[in-house]
Amino acid sequence: MMPDVKDIFQRFARLTLAFLPVVAALRVIEYFMVRHYLSLPTDALSYELAGMFHDLFLFLFAAGILIVPFFLVALLSRRLAAVIYLTFLTILALINMALVRYFITTVIPLDQVLFSYNFDEMLLIVRNSTRVNLWSFFPFFVVVAAIGLFQYLFRSAKLNWTFLCLFFLLLGFSTVHVIWLTPGQKSFARDVDFFLQANKLGYFTKKILLFKADHNTSPDEALNEEALRNFRRIYRDFEFAGNKYPLLHKNVAQDPLGGFLKLSDRKPNIVILIMESLSPNFCGPDPKTRPFMPFLDSLIVHSLYWENFLATSERTFYVLPALLGSLPYSKEVFLGSKHDVPYHSSLIKQLNKQGYYSSFYYGGDPRFNNMEFFLNEEGTNYILKGFPDKYRQISIAHSGYSWGYTDGDMFNRSFEIIDSLNRNPRLDIYLTLSLHPPFLVPDYASYSAAFDSIVSNMALSEQGRNEMDKNRSIFTTLLYTDQALRDFFREYRKRPDFSNTIFIITGDHAPPEFGQTTKTPLEKYHVPLIIYSPLLTRAAAFKSVSSHLDVAPSLLNLLENRYQLTSDPLVHWMGKGLDTAREFRNTNAVSFVLNNKELVEYLHNDYFLSCGRLYKLLPGLDLEFVDKESRTETMEQELQDHILVTEMAALTNTFVSERIYFGDNLVADEDTIAELIELPDSLNQDEFLGIALPVELSKPYRYFDLDIFLRYKTDAPDSTQLPKLVIDIKDENFRNYFWEYYDLTGTPNNLADSLPWSAQVIRKRVDFTYLNALNGKLLKLYFWNPYRVGMKYDSTNFIIKGYYQSLVSGDSLTGDSDPVMPE
Repeated sequence: MMPDVKDIFQRFARLTLAFLPVVAALRVIEYFMVRHYLSLPTDALSYELAGMFHDLFLFLFAAGILIVPFFLVALLSRRLAAVIYLTFLTILALINMALVRYFITTVIPLDQVLFSYNFDEMLLIVRNSTRVNLWSFFPFFVVVAAIGLFQYLFRSAKLNWTFLCLFFLLLGFSTVHVIWLTPGQKSFARDVDFFLQANKLGYFTKKILLFKADHNTSPDEALNEEALRNFRRIYRDFEFAGNKYPLLHKNVAQDPLGGFLKLSDRKPNIVILIMESLSPNFCGPDPKTRPFMPFLDSLIVHSLYWENFLATSERTFYVLPALLGSLPYSKEVFLGSKHDVPYHSSLIKQLNKQGYYSSFYYGGDPRFNNMEFFLNEEGTNYILKGFPDKYRQISIAHSGYSWGYTDGDMFNRSFEIIDSLNRNPRLDIYLTLSLHPPFLVPDYASYSAAFDSIVSNMALSEQGRNEMDKNRSIFTTLLYTDQALRDFFREYRKRPDFSNTIFIITGDHAPPEFGQTTKTPLEKYHVPLIIYSPLLTRAAAFKSVSSHLDVAPSLLNLLENRYQLTSDPLVHWMGKGLDTAREFRNTNAVSFVLNNKELVEYLHNDYFLSCGRLYKLLPGLDLEFVDKESRTETMEQELQDHILVTEMAALTNTFVSERIYFGDNLVADEDTIAELIELPDSLNQDEFLGIALPVELSKPYRYFDLDIFLRYKTDAPDSTQLPKLVIDIKDENFRNYFWEYYDLTGTPNNLADSLPWSAQVIRKRVDFTYLNALNGKLLKLYFWNPYRVGMKYDSTNFIIKGYYQSLVSGDSLTGDSDPVMPE
């Protein structure tokens, strides 16, 4: 029996048309939700209404694709096809509503940032950024009710062929023109306008697909000479030292801070306070939300203050490499696999060499964002990882999850640690977290009352008061954080080392939850820099632009000039040092990384590039949109050259030469490190097969060079079950100190004598620079065969050369020449 095609199309059209009002209702619900929780631009409604138009066409585009599976299922059962189609649309609607909730929390739609965190980290973020109650689920109930209502109303609608033809023509038009009908970020002067208008599910889907496509392509690892030349034109103030190490340049040792500080004969302690979401909108000579940080305001008056200062990442994840190492983003290599980190320098590494004791204090889990890994890589002496029972975590009552400990408790705990260590000089690094969702503070009633008192004395309109009250939790947390800072300095003043301490205060990024960050695309990086010390000879305020990249070079040059510290003649700093000009200017080139790890924003001199849009930089970090196609293309090319050069330097381990990194006292061990065992030529199916006798390491090796060749045959069913080559180092208590494996590659199922042998070559550098000396540790080399596949071995050749630091100068460890010092 021939199927009634018209009836199938009728059903599909009825279901689809009944869903169109739901799509419009979703946008209305979104607008009121966003308006309730966020401080929106005055023209937000117009963007939401335009977004409704795009939502309808995007839905019709999806329907145009889904009609094919609907028709095929309907040939078997029309009811089943209707149920599957309606269920799928309902799930999409609920997902979109969940993405709206995410947008309300972060003011950025969800995208590929989803892949930047592991499951536990994502769960922690969601649990601590969202307060769940019955009202939270109300919009979802409304959506489901609306779907049911409109399906009921449209259940008996009769559609003639003319209407059906027009309907399917509209579907086809939407399918073909969906890209043209979807707004692009480049068309909007402000990101918040684009984010308001964009369909959150469509934005998420597009970003995920582009991310996956980009990660499935292989990068070209050949360093383009033209890109290198262009890169060096950007950084024309640097005297570069050859092409092999593209970032290395002469350390000109400029000291912008020396004229403001009267240092004693003793090296000063350095305290770096990285304040979560600290913005000049909250503090400074003309804060827009005064007076919620009165202590910090008073401190600025007696400090060096940069009011046009910039972070380099949209969130906290890259503040440590930028601030402490003047390092480019470079695909997270400094927060990635510990054995892929290129040799590099940092404030921690350099001060550790000069006798400083470095420590890191954070109220949360230092493993978050791989911070602990980076700090260990830099050689940080102490990392706070726990609090005694007398300290109580701040948690959301409904979930029991906690972001961590308050700023006040973190400061108090740090004093206990410092007193027990009794070390000087010190580099103490703090990262606060109270000024972060869910904005929970102790003694909330007192701070809320203080907020009411302050607001009552402010000249605000009724709308202004409502906006302030909408952000009550943020302002009460500001009051708490300011009080925690006051208590911190009050306690520090009692310490004998206070008079010889330099305090650096900055933000990790601007607060995304606060309406001011929607002002311009650059505003999300706008943070203050405050340098306070009893050693200051005078206070000063600077309008010139600097960034986190300029802090480490300035501090090191200050100490090197005053104390004649041993410094590297060549450095890889991306920053030139803090600019102390009193007038507004920008002489820097800075690339910025978004929360989703995209590098699409770039500042150079008087221009700022953001997602293909070009702006003129104005005093106060204001931006003016400009339409200069040629200049836009130049800025885009500069950004791409910057990305290519820095990423290739990271991937090829050419930030600094080995001699600069290790010094002149690194020598190669020409002796046999391990006595190799002759491998059996018969079939072997043991889970573990030793390659060398266990050997006790007698020297402080910094890394091994492996040069391994072997031929083998195996009956493994596929390459995933091939054995692995393992390097295992155990400490004196036979606990794992280092463990790493290398996959074998080859052709499985080739045990037959008539088939060729698989050849394996492994040339790998095994880096131990992040570990303490290997003296006395036990080295083991073996094959690990967890699937017990059969293996035969033929020719084998293992060369393992170790490099260690000696008290006397040694030979160059490679045949490669060091970079040439510029004249």
